[in-house]
Amino acid sequence: ASPSPPPPSASPSPPPPFLPPSSPPSSYCGPTTCHSSTSAVVGNEYWSDALIAAGFDESELCRIRLGNEQDHVWYYDCETTCVGYGSKNDAPCTGVFCSGGTTYGYGSQQAAAVKSAIGNGGQHKYCSLPDFSFAGYRASPSTAGTQ
Repeated sequence: ASPSPPPPSASPSPPPPFLPPSSPPSSYCGPTTCHSSTSAVVGNEYWSDALIAAGFDESELCRIRLGNEQDHVWYYDCETTCVGYGSKNDAPCTGVFCSGGTTYGYGSQQAAAVKSAIGNGGQHKYCSLPDFSFAGYRASPSTAGTQ
């Protein structure tokens, strides 16, 4: 009798496609040069899922950041997209493109608007931010660019 062949070896599992939720974003995306008041979407399951559903590739998520409660705007490569960021019913949404009309809109609407902004060279085509400084902070025309 001939010896039986060795059992097939299991192939190694591929690495995860992007940052596991338990890991800090900086370990995957590396250091950011964005203003410290912005926050990463990587590691935030809600926003990561919304952005992927809107057509972003997982590799692009490190380039997208959320503003804060003062500026309420999405960032791409540390530049404002002019798309308002906030809870769906937060109102009034002013000075930015408001995905929900007078509110920030649902996450899926905001993610689609960010995708549209990137396709338009980085800012939404209906951008209404003449008083925003280079860094995206809300500023009056007399102080724009000084923050």
